[in-house]
Amino acid sequence: MKKSLILVLFVVMALFLGACGRGALVGQSPPVEVSPDAPIVEPIAASEKLEVALYFSDWQAQHVIPEFREIDNYSANLAERVVKEFLKGPEQPHLYRTFPEGARVLSVEVKGDTAYVNFQSGINIPGSAGEGAAIRSLLLTLTDLPGIERVQVLVEGRSDVSFGGHFLLSEPGERPQIATYPIFLDEERARWLQERADQGLETWRFDPVQVAAREGRMLGFNEDSVFERIEISSGADPRAYVKAVHEEQEYIIELAQPAVKGDAGVWMIININAS
Repeated sequence: MKKSLILVLFVVMALFLGACGRGALVGQSPPVEVSPDAPIVEPIAASEKLEVALYFSDWQAQHVIPEFREIDNYSANLAERVVKEFLKGPEQPHLYRTFPEGARVLSVEVKGDTAYVNFQSGINIPGSAGEGAAIRSLLLTLTDLPGIERVQVLVEGRSDVSFGGHFLLSEPGERPQIATYPIFLDEERARWLQERADQGLETWRFDPVQVAAREGRMLGFNEDSVFERIEISSGADPRAYVKAVHEEQEYIIELAQPAVKGDAGVWMIININAS
């Protein structure tokens, strides 16, 4: 009797294992057979990092200069992630934060072509130059992103606000118009940029056209602007001249080499005029 029971259990177990192997259990679909001629679909690999431009004040609060930084490359909440990165302040020396430490964003929503940036209350930016630089830096940072043309600043959900009493932020702001006035060079920053380029970092600064296109964003240019080298003068104090076309208006951008002259020197923008 005992041997018979063992034999029955053995047969049941064998039938069970055979059913598992064939995928024939109740409620279980049979395995899908893949034809050897079926094409192999490779997953599309996304870039791991995305370069964004975050704008911070220069040494005189005259301009806000782009600092290029890499963040994770996925589209979800891109504008909010960029604002939070921006509020961390600059990583490079010789650039200065435009929003005070501790400034906190509650939310960033993009509706149509407008980004709604909702800050926590308590942000105070003294002086008209400082407040203007803060607004300009935020506008440039966000309107650099695809699809964003305007920025509406809110504080705790309200738009009738000001960060320092000089600018009322009740209406959405657009990307600033092209700024046409001289740019005062920061000699210490120039030497630092030269050292970086000598180490193989940001070597695009050896090309005046690339400098005009990338750092020229601080003047109001964008990815649709077109840049073309006109000439590079030789001598003890060389100059480069780049033509920029923005919204059918032509501009001449003048660049200098403050640290090292010649092919091994980085270029920096010193002036811009409408032609």
